[in-house]
Amino acid sequence: MEQIAGLSQFPLSVSTRWITKSVATRPPRLPRHDEYRLVVSLASEEPILIARVVEEDEQIAFGRERASAASKDIELRVDFFPYDWHGSDKVQINFGGLRVAVSSADLKHDPRNLLSIDVSTTRVMTGSYFEIARLDEPGPIRFCAFVVLRRDVMASRGRWRLPKEYKDRLPPMLGFLAGGWRSGRLTPRTKA
Repeated sequence: MEQIAGLSQFPLSVSTRWITKSVATRPPRLPRHDEYRLVVSLASEEPILIARVVEEDEQIAFGRERASAASKDIELRVDFFPYDWHGSDKVQINFGGLRVAVSSADLKHDPRNLLSIDVSTTRVMTGSYFEIARLDEPGPIRFCAFVVLRRDVMASRGRWRLPKEYKDRLPPMLGFLAGGWRSGRLTPRTKA
């Protein structure tokens, strides 16, 4: 967990659970299979905002909700959707609209033993960047989040960002938090 100096830091209550859904695909109806969702619940005494980040290779994908989405209780979901259960091992992983495609028969059948979930054993604080889960094979792919109190951000036209004085305190991969971008992909550069 990486904390950003100057932001309010309060502990969050964190819980995780898996949801299994039995589905059948395309007509004619084929045998049912299971699809999985990891749910990470965050609870705070004050409204919080979340930025989601997927780290893959040298790139990151990021996304965040509108400022009006601030809430004391937020659920983050990581969904696993096989593209074609009977014809392919490709799986789409969806983390709040950030999508990654991988090919893995094991992941398609049951991701629960392949995903390392560290957030349930880590003390999570507001004002910090932390790993929710990690997929090592195929991968590595990290699913991370930045959580901040609503009162610590600036909001304009529905978007939120950190005040400009935090720009130099942020690691390169979190530089987008000081701008107005809601989502995107980038290759972070290290600071000189």
